Amino acid sequence: MILAGQDLYTQELGPVTNVANSIDTVSENIPKRNTFKTIFRGNPGKAALYSLLIPAGGQVYNRKWWKVPLALGVDGYFTWNLIQQNRNFNKYDQIVNNYNLPTPIPDPEVPEASARNFRSQARTNKEYALVYLIVGHLVTVFDAYVDRHLLDFDISDDLSTFYYKPTQPYIQIASIAFPLH
Repeated sequence: MILAGQDLYTQELGPVTNVANSIDTVSENIPKRNTFKTIFRGNPGKAALYSLLIPAGGQVYNRKWWKVPLALGVDGYFTWNLIQQNRNFNKYDQIVNNYNLPTPIPDPEVPEASARNFRSQARTNKEYALVYLIVGHLVTVFDAYVDRHLLDFDISDDLSTFYYKPTQPYIQIASIAFPLH
């Protein structure tokens, strides 16, 4: 076991002196990086959290600028849809409430039975709109999370295979070998 800052002797390695000082000299040779860029070097959980709290926050954190309008569009559309469905529900709910007053106020365009059916359908549409908003937002969160995981994925052009030729003089059959490096 090697302890930092102490002189040790091992039979295989020989004397090991002042390990802490050798580590300090190595760290002095590392160039300092731009601190603005290091803010964006993080983990996938942080990207998911940002995307969960702020629409398109994870996409901004991942610096995928072309995905920001897409994420904002998804959240914006489903929010607009929820607002429209809520207005539609409130409209038919008000008509049904007018029919339920002690002295009913009938609506000339919508009969009472139809108003109740329309309100029921509008409530269903409003609940679906809320589910769509939640699912759409979670898709953007999942996108930010996965995108952060794949940030360092190798996408080089060298995705080649090589032809393996057997060395023994048997029947030649073409084969492909995939290196797993």
